[in-house]
Amino acid sequence: DSITRTVVVHAKPVAEFVWTDECLNDLNQFIDGSTVAAGTQIVLWDWDMGDNLGASTSQDTVYEYVQSGTYNVTLMCETDFGCRDTVSHVAEVFDLPVSDFSVNDECLYDPVLMVNTSNIASGTIAQHLWNFGDNTTANVQAPVPHTYPQHGVYDVELVTVSNNGCTDTLMQQVEVFAVPLADFTFDTVCFPIATSFIDLSTILGADQMTEWEWSFGDGNLNTTDQHATHNYDQWGDYTVTLTVTSENGCVDDTTMGPARVHPKPRAIFSDAIANCHQDSTFFFDLSTLENHPLDSIVGWAWDYGDGSGSDLPDPTHLYADEGFFDASLAVMSNHGCVDTVVHPVEIYPLPLVALSADTTRGCQPFRAQFFDESTIPAPYNLSRWEWNFGDGSDLVSAQFPVHTYYTDTLGPFDEGIFTVSLTVTSGNGCVSSDTIIDYMTEYPRPQAWFDVDPKRAELLFARMQVTDLSSPNVTDWNYHFGDGTSASDQHPYHIYTDTGAYTITQFVATQYGCLDTAEFTVVVDPEFYFYIPNTFTPNNEGHNEFFFGTGVGVVGYNMIIFDRWGSQVFESGEMGYQWDGTKNGHPVQQGVYTYMFKIVDVRGNPHEYVGHVNLIR
Repeated sequence: DSITRTVVVHAKPVAEFVWTDECLNDLNQFIDGSTVAAGTQIVLWDWDMGDNLGASTSQDTVYEYVQSGTYNVTLMCETDFGCRDTVSHVAEVFDLPVSDFSVNDECLYDPVLMVNTSNIASGTIAQHLWNFGDNTTANVQAPVPHTYPQHGVYDVELVTVSNNGCTDTLMQQVEVFAVPLADFTFDTVCFPIATSFIDLSTILGADQMTEWEWSFGDGNLNTTDQHATHNYDQWGDYTVTLTVTSENGCVDDTTMGPARVHPKPRAIFSDAIANCHQDSTFFFDLSTLENHPLDSIVGWAWDYGDGSGSDLPDPTHLYADEGFFDASLAVMSNHGCVDTVVHPVEIYPLPLVALSADTTRGCQPFRAQFFDESTIPAPYNLSRWEWNFGDGSDLVSAQFPVHTYYTDTLGPFDEGIFTVSLTVTSGNGCVSSDTIIDYMTEYPRPQAWFDVDPKRAELLFARMQVTDLSSPNVTDWNYHFGDGTSASDQHPYHIYTDTGAYTITQFVATQYGCLDTAEFTVVVDPEFYFYIPNTFTPNNEGHNEFFFGTGVGVVGYNMIIFDRWGSQVFESGEMGYQWDGTKNGHPVQQGVYTYMFKIVDVRGNPHEYVGHVNLIR
């Protein structure tokens, strides 16, 4: 017997998967990659995560390992016909770095030190990423101490990254405490009053100041009071230092000063004040105060003794009656220190001042005689006069002075206008003045000057042009030419008719009659010319018997005669000694002779003439 069965052999799957190695606390991913022949399919997956804890039946799975390390992960897959296959791979879970650092709270402006203590069990830390919480970062293992811009609480974050890309983050808070700002104020006092010091220190935020230490600048300290008072041993200036400390130990100090303890002023004014009835009496504060000008007198209280007073330092007062008055002065410094003094004041009559002058206007230098016409009732007398002539000159104490006005800066068209004052003092020291505004007028003096062209000429050409160079305020001109003639033109032209030296004098005047003169000397020389004949006839006929040279303006004369062989025949040293045609008393032969003249003219210039003369008998 026989039987036939059909045996089906189903395809076996091929198990496979891919995975990722991850950092601890991250999910490892496992992706199924199993395959099977067509006509069947995989319907079951069974994962063993290799840590005796984890399993999954999903086709793809993710798994978080609780510890780092390597794990043998197995995947078994099964088809719809129950055929199975298994595959295993090793998955790794990397160690995480441990971010850690220490940091201490600090005061503002002090750098914050951050000590990195991060570590990793395996591998290495490749990066340290810092965020200091104030928008600044650093990528170093050990950052430099960090200074924060203002007080507050800052989140400091450290991120560490391993060489496998695993990270860990630690955030800690650091507090930057506010620093107090030391400040204070103080008053100024009169010795020996105590000086008060008021603390004005501030601190931002909620922090409080807990300690104050005062150094008063005189070796004394106060370490307990926020606001202090202190008695200095003497007046003067002191430099004070306040040191304040907050509850977190942050410290600031400031030095201010000077803290001044001021001396008391000494009220003083003249104890010999006397003035005249119906005139103002001057009170001058002469009070003193040490440590000036840091301490100064700023308040005055005058009591004139007649029911009135003033708060001015140097007031004037018109007493209604003559007599004695008990005047008092109370002075107060700029820091309230006060003193008072009392003196008697006597009132006398004042002089009645009047003045006059013999003239009130004139040309510079302008001289005027001044007259004092002041009076005072008997039995009082006038003892001193003081004149101010208004031109910047020194005061004059004569009773009837003479003063000359001469302003060297006065322009040619300006006028000097001067106010004259006379101050008269009586025998009792009473002073009164009289002033006449614009009393004296000074007119500018002209400046005479001129030029002459030519300045020296011969008589034949003695025509000279005068050019006026005087100041522009001149309105009239007059010239004296030194030869008895004159002219009133501004630029005259003059001809001299005789030789000589002439002084030209220029007289100028302004519209106010102010005068000036200038002089200049010109020279008119005689004319010079010299004539020599070419023939003479010494034959006793009475005509042309002598040979000589003649001319005008000759002051030196020498004549020498030579014959044709060069022998000297005659010589003369003056124009009146002439050659008569003889040699040694004997007539010379008729013929041509050579002459030489050496002449000096009136200006001292030499001239030499050489030529020939014909002697005919």
